[in-house]
Amino acid sequence: MKGDVGKHTSLLSVKQQHGHMVSHAGSWQAYTQSHRPGLLIPGVPHVGMTYYQELAPGVAMERAEIVRLADRVHTPAGAWNQCVALIVYTKQKWLDFLAPGVYRAYAPGIGVVQEHDMKLVRYGYIQ
Repeated sequence: MKGDVGKHTSLLSVKQQHGHMVSHAGSWQAYTQSHRPGLLIPGVPHVGMTYYQELAPGVAMERAEIVRLADRVHTPAGAWNQCVALIVYTKQKWLDFLAPGVYRAYAPGIGVVQEHDMKLVRYGYIQ
């Protein structure tokens, strides 16, 4: 779809000890082994749509379901309109997709503004 926002790598799992990287377990790159690019937000989302945000079997698997469009989300950093609200299911082990999902909201031009009970407190450019 035109306007889709994809995810080709996941380098969010960097572990540091005394200022030095000691592990990046959980990181992955698309098109290596059986890993495929995920999709953060479809270009034309609709309620009920399900898709994978992370698709790296044995490393990271996240499936998202769009539950609301044009949502309004309030955070300490401000109020955001036209948010896409998702429930995200993470699979680490067999049948984990049956576990309760986590609420996540994306604001246009910003990105994730809320995940579960964590809310955006500040945003801007790095100087």
